[in-house]
Amino acid sequence: MVKNKLVESVKNSVAYSTWKLVLNTCIHMLNAVVFLQMVNFAVGPHVPRTKQMLHVIFSTLGYQLLMMEAIMTFNGNNSWSRLISRNHQKLVHLFIQLVASAFIIVGFSLAVSNKDDIKGVHFLSAHAILGLIGFIFTVISVMNGFMTFLFGKNSTTCSTFLKVLHNISGCVAIITGLCSLIFGIDLNFFRMWHKPEMVNTLIVFIAVCMGYILINPMLNLVAYLKSCRS
Repeated sequence: MVKNKLVESVKNSVAYSTWKLVLNTCIHMLNAVVFLQMVNFAVGPHVPRTKQMLHVIFSTLGYQLLMMEAIMTFNGNNSWSRLISRNHQKLVHLFIQLVASAFIIVGFSLAVSNKDDIKGVHFLSAHAILGLIGFIFTVISVMNGFMTFLFGKNSTTCSTFLKVLHNISGCVAIITGLCSLIFGIDLNFFRMWHKPEMVNTLIVFIAVCMGYILINPMLNLVAYLKSCRS
């Protein structure tokens, strides 16, 4: 009993609330650093102007920046969305997710087209395979996200199923997409233009951001599954 009161006291303290807001802000900053560094690499004077470099920009923008922001829309500590209503959060999430998906589709198409141009073999590396899985689940997530938005307002078994499906497909999409980005950063082509410390730092930043944004979806998933059992 005393322990529960202590936990509640800590959770309701100003220091704890401030810490959560600061942590959320730091995640936004790490997110931006990764994206800007990838763009800086893609537009740098040392790399050829190819579809592959456009693929880097579009895919990083889609996964690392926009899809992460779309997921963080529902985070209670998110600085720019915490004060708007739940319905408005859903609209903002839908809009950002649509834009992110458009960039991801374009980025994926550019990678496939570039591979065709050089007569290469598709989907052999971990980076390419994870990118394909991420692309597929991004499309699935957007489709059932629309269905959840339209038909998931009522607390029925069908709406709960749609929410669970959207949650899982979205998590798989962001995990595989960001893991694909990590494997892409780890490629020799990227490492030859960057110091090992920079590459490893970017990988850690991506992993930290991914771990943070998955907390809320996982908690929501557990809540949905509990509601299915009850």
